[in-house]
Amino acid sequence: MKNTFYLFFVAIMLFGSCASYEYANKRKGERVVASVKKNPDFVHDLAYEQQYSSEELADAGTRGFSVLQFIDLAKDGVKMLIEMDRKKYTQEYVASQGDMYFYDNISTIGVVDPTGMQFEGIRVLRLFKDKKTGIDTALYMVLKVDTENPNEIINNSVFRLVVDTFQLNFAKAKVPGFRWYMPWSIFVKNRETVNLDMTITFTSSWMEANGMNHRNEEIGVFSLSLRNIPLRKSEDTKAYFASLHGRKLGGFSYLVPRSYGYYQDQDNQFRQCYGQGNYNFVISFKEAGKEKFVQKLLFDNTDALFDGLKKELDKD
Repeated sequence: MKNTFYLFFVAIMLFGSCASYEYANKRKGERVVASVKKNPDFVHDLAYEQQYSSEELADAGTRGFSVLQFIDLAKDGVKMLIEMDRKKYTQEYVASQGDMYFYDNISTIGVVDPTGMQFEGIRVLRLFKDKKTGIDTALYMVLKVDTENPNEIINNSVFRLVVDTFQLNFAKAKVPGFRWYMPWSIFVKNRETVNLDMTITFTSSWMEANGMNHRNEEIGVFSLSLRNIPLRKSEDTKAYFASLHGRKLGGFSYLVPRSYGYYQDQDNQFRQCYGQGNYNFVISFKEAGKEKFVQKLLFDNTDALFDGLKKELDKD
């Protein structure tokens, strides 16, 4: 009777299946798009992955094994599954825009003349393909230039960013929810949350009056770190995202330098000027779903669980 019970338990471990957590591990058909919010009068206004099914797991072929051999096979299989899962707990994606102009017109004043600054912020959208609903939104974010201290922009040629809107509907990374091959994972706390780190790097290319040129030089870096982002749809989740409005990003950027050049006036004479400020930015996202905890579960529990089963069977 005891043999039958343990054989049944291990069979469930090997051939059972669990649905993927509905708000995580969304990677199929991924598309990440970044765009710039523009306002020429800005300064003046200041004054998909498939889961392994039970049928695929059943192809292992376990006929002809004794109960004890069956348990050893189950232990090796569970370790393999956890290792496969572990690689999915950290996921990255990138959005970028390049060869854009920071100002809406040239300047005759100087390299960082803020007049006509049209950069107002950044929008980011991550899409994925869902089997049931088709194309769906995983992440939507709007960042705006921090206007709390306009003199910092005008006097010091520096700008900062704040969160206007942040909504993470579905995570790309897997989260440590309950898994049939790790029954002790039912005790995991915060299983429906994910961590996110974001970095934005601004670069620019320009030429000085003496002919010295600068190509793709870094002029600014921003960062945002969020922990335990809730994924389950609830009023608390809505309140969490609402609380991010106005949150300041770490870091800052200098105003994009204008490149030295010339323009032709109404008398067809060439006059010196400073260009519109060519720039690029790259936004890097990294999601993490408690990978270290999964490793701890593996090394602290898997061997002990299956060795315990073998000892119980040896007693019969």
